[in-house]
Amino acid sequence: STALVETLLIPLRRRRGERKRIHVWRAGSIALIGCAAQLAGTQLGLGVYGYGLASGTKTASHLTTVLTPLQTWPYVGIVLCLYAWKHQPNDRNTIILFTVVTVVLTFITVLITSSTYPLFELVFVLSVCAMLSGAVSFRWLVVGVAIIFLSWPLLYTIRNEGRVAKGATSFASVTQSAGSRLQLDGYMAQAKIDRNDGITIPNVPGISLVLETGLIPRVFEPNRPALETATEINIASGGTRTSSATLTTIGSIWFLYGWSGLAAISALLAGFVGWLLRQRGPFAFCIVGGILLNLIWA
Repeated sequence: STALVETLLIPLRRRRGERKRIHVWRAGSIALIGCAAQLAGTQLGLGVYGYGLASGTKTASHLTTVLTPLQTWPYVGIVLCLYAWKHQPNDRNTIILFTVVTVVLTFITVLITSSTYPLFELVFVLSVCAMLSGAVSFRWLVVGVAIIFLSWPLLYTIRNEGRVAKGATSFASVTQSAGSRLQLDGYMAQAKIDRNDGITIPNVPGISLVLETGLIPRVFEPNRPALETATEINIASGGTRTSSATLTTIGSIWFLYGWSGLAAISALLAGFVGWLLRQRGPFAFCIVGGILLNLIWA
């Protein structure tokens, strides 16, 4: 379905909208503010695996509500910087500087939290947007992926050792190997096993609830049901509410909505991203980064 939509979009080559100049220092400052919020949040228990499960402290500080909206700012700032890469060559050194500093600060967050996903999310979004903006060629992207695979076992070992140091005892926290964590086909196979076994979750979220959750802040809908499909799947499969294992994005969509749902959602994503990439403005490019982070990242 994705290939079909991409093929249909080929004739749509015209770029719409107006290309705007980015103030790189402002965009970079957005990224650094987000990194500072992440580091501060780790001290208050915001989104920290080790804080809740490994250290034994289950409740984060209420001050994290102030920092929560800033958690995605590193991605916003870096994507805006990359938008400026092609048409603002004089700013490229500054863009590289902000990118490197953001990656380093995110790595420090990883060391504190004993959770690698923030770094790999950032690298994933950074890599794809850098290729789309012309900052790196596909060849160098392949080289970068190879480096990540080579460094992954070391990073995973550091992660496990950090969790052990914080008192983690669960199997997945301290004994799972780096290789097994990358066996995404295994996670998707588990989705098939669960579905064949008749495992279901109550109240499968409809598309309206998904859109409301993504687009409308909870402050405007305080009584809205929580969207916790991954947690509910884990519980239905015999896991616990604190389990961090998922079926991957593709596996979860297939488990919940079947082949027709997977095909429809893939087509919608391909069409929306294809349309966005044919716009000239920075806002469209920034939304692409958000889709990469929240919908395509496995």
